[in-house]
Amino acid sequence: MAVTMPTEPRGGAYSQYLTLPADAVVRAPSGVTPTEAATLPMNGLTARLALDLADVSAGQTLAVGAAGVVGGYVMQMARAEGLTVIADAAPSDEALVRALGADMVVLRGPGVAHRMLDVVPGGVDGLVDAAGPGSAAVAAAVADGGAIVALSGDGLRPLSPAELRRRSLRRYLAFIPDYLGDRGRLDHLLRQVEAGELTPRVARVGCRAGRRSPSSEGSRWRAGPDRPGVLSGPSTPTRSGFVGHGRRNSVRLKRRD
Repeated sequence: MAVTMPTEPRGGAYSQYLTLPADAVVRAPSGVTPTEAATLPMNGLTARLALDLADVSAGQTLAVGAAGVVGGYVMQMARAEGLTVIADAAPSDEALVRALGADMVVLRGPGVAHRMLDVVPGGVDGLVDAAGPGSAAVAAAVADGGAIVALSGDGLRPLSPAELRRRSLRRYLAFIPDYLGDRGRLDHLLRQVEAGELTPRVARVGCRAGRRSPSSEGSRWRAGPDRPGVLSGPSTPTRSGFVGHGRRNSVRLKRRD
């Protein structure tokens, strides 16, 4: 398995044939299906990058927004590293979020920062916003000197530069190309799956109808064999970065000597 971007000249993960550097490819984890493994490379590396940027240590507190696939991997990794995890979630997702590693769960929505401060009065040491433009709503729950990591630029724009400077908050954008081709980190992820530290989740499997992004047009995904894909959150479709998911659209990797 490997990660590729649809913007790269060599093509994205839906390509029939794809050439990748040999040192960017690792085996899929044993004990999981190809569909489950499909959730790991892009999402797992994004989660790994977000945690690295947050730079929190064992015993410190990390807030995680969203019960989707990236947020789920962040929580599982944080638990494996000895962090205390507080997550926001809808009532229907609370059991799932706790199973993924959240020590504390608060109701998401307006006032979420105050609810976090009720259970962590001193504020959290880091925040990973995996839900979108929600960083500003939770920033008040981050302790002075803490870190805010967003997965999109929309999550950082509402944050006031003056407020960030006044409170010495660090903010980062987890930009997955920074870790593309990082075989060592990808290999570590598969070993975490095999050790039981990470559990890939798949909501359902379908295929795209048309050419629009499944992340913005979930209704355009339909069941069928011609363009396999993975819907890997509890409700939000996520495009996989796995090379070779599905049988009729699998990517053939050929070694060139």
